[in-house]
Amino acid sequence: MHNSPLSKLVLRNRAHLTKPTPRVALWIIGILTVGMLAVLAIMMIYLAHENSGAVNWDELRDKLIRKITTAPFDTTFVLLALLATVLQVIYVPLAQKRERLVLTDLGIEYVSPLPSMLQFLQRSWSLQWSQIRRADLKAGTVAYGPAFVTLTLDAGLTRRSLRPYMWVDPANYSRPPLGKLLNPGRPDPQTIITQVVESPLMRFMQNLPHIKLSLPNVTTVTPFSLEKNPWALLFVIAFFVLIGYGLVDGIIANTETYLGRPFYEYYVLGGGATTALGVWLMRRAKVPWGESIIVATLTGGAFGAALYPGLLRLNQLSDDQGLQAYRYTMRQPADFVPTAEGLPEVHFPDRHREFWSQYAAGRTELFELRKGGLGFYQINMQPLYERIRNYYEGKK
Repeated sequence: MHNSPLSKLVLRNRAHLTKPTPRVALWIIGILTVGMLAVLAIMMIYLAHENSGAVNWDELRDKLIRKITTAPFDTTFVLLALLATVLQVIYVPLAQKRERLVLTDLGIEYVSPLPSMLQFLQRSWSLQWSQIRRADLKAGTVAYGPAFVTLTLDAGLTRRSLRPYMWVDPANYSRPPLGKLLNPGRPDPQTIITQVVESPLMRFMQNLPHIKLSLPNVTTVTPFSLEKNPWALLFVIAFFVLIGYGLVDGIIANTETYLGRPFYEYYVLGGGATTALGVWLMRRAKVPWGESIIVATLTGGAFGAALYPGLLRLNQLSDDQGLQAYRYTMRQPADFVPTAEGLPEVHFPDRHREFWSQYAAGRTELFELRKGGLGFYQINMQPLYERIRNYYEGKK
């Protein structure tokens, strides 16, 4: 502990200092990207060899262009996902070099790593020590480890939260060994509090006698058990039920699929709404923030995925006419138009194009369609799967 306050102490985020250097990270990203592309190329060459042909790169390029132009939502979603990945993997680690916590005799200042246009996500801020009435360490987060212990600075109308353990003096910090990072262990609550109190931020504040520092009572700290909270247990059970339903009904039981584009927007909205509802209900039931977000996010993702076969099943159960056979004419391989008005066109995936290429344009086919109570058409693929399987078995 210092005998007198430091005139200025600039702290850095432990998470950033522990990460590999940007150059190492870029090398890792490059190697993984090349490896994934190599695996993809090998798979395509192998499949082409199995089908007694060569890879038609021009056809693959045309398929990609056709997919981009005919499915703008899917293309936008993929591009946003790639952008988010680039920001997370490359931009955020580089931007975190700007993140600082500056302590002086007059006050404390947090410097956000984000540019001014994105500061609404994580703003810079500052407080004078004379403004701070008290500083409280949250007892509820002690059980998770020192990195999760939160310090709340109460300045009346303004309250700021920090995680003291995460802020270190870079001049005195050394990166822990890899084994410690992979298996950090979980120390007892008293050891966790000691690690937090000995952090540079807390040691600096202990030299400010006018600030009332409140430490948690570690004897009352117990790890949270999901199974003891009814709402948390309900969402955990719902997660496994939804996963099981999606696997059984989406892969094994149901032979019908969407005739047109699946309703991806509804899957995302349903999953997001379930996540928000789960967080709200579990927080009302006193489930900690960490468990609430993790359990609700997993359950929301499972619900969104289960909506894919779920909407098909609801459409089927609400149908009072059953499957109907309709005649279609093949315009080109895997592309069919109805002979009667009022029916949607049928476009099979590109992976079925080779099967349909054995027939000439103008061929007629009978497809079993269903228009259920949800108002969209779905097609029974069972008869077609048998024909496609027999086709490839015959080639072998």
